[in-house]
Amino acid sequence: MIRLLKDKLFENHSAVSVKYIIVGYGELESKIRTYVHTQRLDEMVKIVINPPNVTDYLEDGHIYLSTSLLEGLSNSIMEALEFSLPIIAMNVDDNDKLVLEGENVFLTNMKDTKTIANKLLTLLDDSELRNVMGQTGYAHLANVFSISTFKNNYISLISKLNDTN
Repeated sequence: MIRLLKDKLFENHSAVSVKYIIVGYGELESKIRTYVHTQRLDEMVKIVINPPNVTDYLEDGHIYLSTSLLEGLSNSIMEALEFSLPIIAMNVDDNDKLVLEGENVFLTNMKDTKTIANKLLTLLDDSELRNVMGQTGYAHLANVFSISTFKNNYISLISKLNDTN
């Protein structure tokens, strides 16, 4: 996907400079490092294992990309929303319940690298869209997943249970 993005940027003679930072570790780390090196993406891609403060990367980021194939309710996506980042994520597990397709996220099919590259290019080329999607994501997180919303929903549930007894 990053190779496709680099090729598309070159095709479009884009002056956009891209730094893709992979934060975390996993069983594919050595394969990813080898791929990055063999595809001559070393200048574009940085792999960071166990950083002391992940929020530094979110704070400095412009787009959040989640390529996890198994997710549940993604803490990392919620963290990205907290930093008002537009998101591109795989449409797996509960990702579609956490975000608003087309408003603060582009959901893609699993392993659809071409669509991911195109969506990245769309966001790279349009700072206004990035800002709007980021702000929408932050507002959605605050409205749906805040502590006060959780508290009100919990109280409502307890009240309904009490009413049935």
